[in-house]
Amino acid sequence: KKGLEKVGVKLVYKPLGRLKGYFDLKTGELAINSKIPKRYQDSTFIHEVLHSTAEMLKQKGFIKREPDHEFIANCAQQLLVMFILAGKWKGLSKQEIHKLTKHLK
Repeated sequence: KKGLEKVGVKLVYKPLGRLKGYFDLKTGELAINSKIPKRYQDSTFIHEVLHSTAEMLKQKGFIKREPDHEFIANCAQQLLVMFILAGKWKGLSKQEIHKLTKHLK
């Protein structure tokens, strides 16, 4: 959390109804739906961090536009899988890891 706040992003977990998460550029709030399962909170966190990173890169002139939503979603899923396989993402059950990595077989 504190690392994100250094770049102007405030991470919050709260009920969001049907939304899994969002990044609000105006407030810097990165919100994750506290009512969805942990495995979806993790992938949503990565997804929203990618959105916020892309927006920051756009504002600084490194990219002209943010990548489309499908690209962000695919990158988030692959990053989570890589973190899991590298042993850097803890707290998921074997069944959850299987669901996230079954397409690699």
